[in-house]
Amino acid sequence: MEAPTNMDPNGQNLFVQRLHEILLSFNVGFSVVLSLLTFVYRAFPAGPSAIYTYYPAERLFLLSAANLNRSFHLDPMNDAGREMASLALVCIISISVMLFLRLIQRKALFRVVLDPVGGFATLALGPALWLYALQTTWVPDRSLYPFWKSFQFSLFIVEVPLICAVLFMMENRRIPLFGSVLTLLAHCFIWTAVMWRAVPQLTLWVPAVFFVIFPCSGFAWLFYARDYRRRLFI
Repeated sequence: MEAPTNMDPNGQNLFVQRLHEILLSFNVGFSVVLSLLTFVYRAFPAGPSAIYTYYPAERLFLLSAANLNRSFHLDPMNDAGREMASLALVCIISISVMLFLRLIQRKALFRVVLDPVGGFATLALGPALWLYALQTTWVPDRSLYPFWKSFQFSLFIVEVPLICAVLFMMENRRIPLFGSVLTLLAHCFIWTAVMWRAVPQLTLWVPAVFFVIFPCSGFAWLFYARDYRRRLFI
């Protein structure tokens, strides 16, 4: 009997897999751009690690934004250039990740990248990169505590490993879908609320519009993982 067109030879639902690949790729692009914009707009003295990471990226980003403004006869400091540069950067990173997934799709590494690596990326990459941007611009003498004792960092250290462990355990023990969805919903709500506070400071539409990618990529991974693991144990 011929397999349905939306299933691969192993019975994997191709629509769910493709959706997971696309949203995972855009989540990587969004996470990188949100982290970079957080660094750019905080404008605080940065730590030593930023010399090798954010400073070069910041110079390239601001130069590209200024050139885009000039090409449209706008003031070099206009936010329109930063909007376009942000959108272009999200797309470039996302397309690069999708091309990488296409290159390895016939290798054993492909399933590992989609799950479990893809699961950890959808759950933790955005918060981790955003926290790194905060850490590089954290000014100790302006606060009563160091970054390592901050609420955001403590939440990441405690909540993210716990949620990852619970979700992966739920999948392996075949807990009802409702439990997985509720757990992931709580995780996304917490980190969307925490990271969203940085968006008004950016004054840009791109990070705000793409914020929906973070929770959507998590749910795409969840349904992909359940479908894939269920077939492994059939």
